[in-house]
Amino acid sequence: MHSSLHAQKDTSRKVSDYDKGFDFYIGAGTYLGNKFTANYYNGISNQREVDIGRAIGNKYVKEQIDNLIRDRQRIILDAEGVRLREIDENMRYNMAFIFNFAALYHFNKSVAMYLSFSQARLTATGGITFDYNSGVPGNERPQILKYHLIGKELRNFFEIGVYYTFYTEGKVLPFVEFAAQLNSVRVKDADLFVEDHRFTLMDIYAGKPYVPNSGLTEIEPYLGGVGGGLVGGFGVRIPFTKSIALEPVVQVQYIYVNLEVNDRKRMMPNYNFMVRLIVGDQIFAK
Repeated sequence: MHSSLHAQKDTSRKVSDYDKGFDFYIGAGTYLGNKFTANYYNGISNQREVDIGRAIGNKYVKEQIDNLIRDRQRIILDAEGVRLREIDENMRYNMAFIFNFAALYHFNKSVAMYLSFSQARLTATGGITFDYNSGVPGNERPQILKYHLIGKELRNFFEIGVYYTFYTEGKVLPFVEFAAQLNSVRVKDADLFVEDHRFTLMDIYAGKPYVPNSGLTEIEPYLGGVGGGLVGGFGVRIPFTKSIALEPVVQVQYIYVNLEVNDRKRMMPNYNFMVRLIVGDQIFAK
């Protein structure tokens, strides 16, 4: 099959002269997740799955936290130790790396259908604040202590869509694309970090409270699931030869991600910017 990748509009040829064919691409870029689901990791928005109580509500874990803070911050704690003051309810995702590969089949010079797979690893960040009894002799320092809440997840995206190219007199070809998406999310970590020490907020003991030296077996709970939605994108194709091109593209995913926050699961916009390397099937026919 001849490649469908063409550098410019050729007015000397008829539309019927443009052969059908495949393009393949790989791409990479940045992904920005909607902060709505980032709050899943704050330990109070879905306590069935991610619970701050598994750290500060367990007396053995709380004792470890108190000892760490006492030793590192060099403060004097009373019998109550540190006290929870505030939990971040406005967590956000860091910008993430996304990679992508796909195949397009061109029905004519303008219209193509594509199948695509993408993957991104997201990190949600937020904070938690403790205070303590500053009236104890020796506690001259401010009593506010801030620590990090961090969640990590893996997202996979499967899309089937339509791709439309606009032929112009220039050397670049604008295009738009629309797709239906099936996605899956898997929670990898949900942690409270105190003085660089990690305390998980997930149920890794199958519903049993942590007790030191009790022989508890750790499990890896499955949190997340399948979601879906719609994707729209636009960009330009920059051909170098008949079979090789680059495509900068911006996409908006209006999708449902299977993470429940405050008893809600919502369709929300997520964004990514990628650069894709296009290879026409003529490359493989040689």
